[in-house]
Amino acid sequence: MNANLQLYPALKAFFHSLWKTKQAAQMISEMPVNNPLESMFEYYHRTLNTCSPSEMKEEYILFIIGFLQYVKSIWPQQKVDKDQLTATSPSYMERIMTWIEENYTNFLKYRIGGAQ
Repeated sequence: MNANLQLYPALKAFFHSLWKTKQAAQMISEMPVNNPLESMFEYYHRTLNTCSPSEMKEEYILFIIGFLQYVKSIWPQQKVDKDQLTATSPSYMERIMTWIEENYTNFLKYRIGGAQ
């Protein structure tokens, strides 16, 4: 994932912030009324299930970039609830980001038959 974010230093820094920095808020608690996430997920679900293997990596990367860009834009407005503060265990966000980092390449290999 890091290599794919090289051209987007602000998104790369945000991704690493979510992944490696202890976050007070581990979820997006308030979504704007007309947020694009639902339609974004629907679009990429259809696209990733119907695109050719040669297009798979590009579509996946575009989805991740769009997702991170949107979350980055709404992240500062999130309210922090003291109950959301974590103890010493890894945050949910850190575990999710670690999983994405660890499984990204394997997912692409599986979906596009090893072609990169």
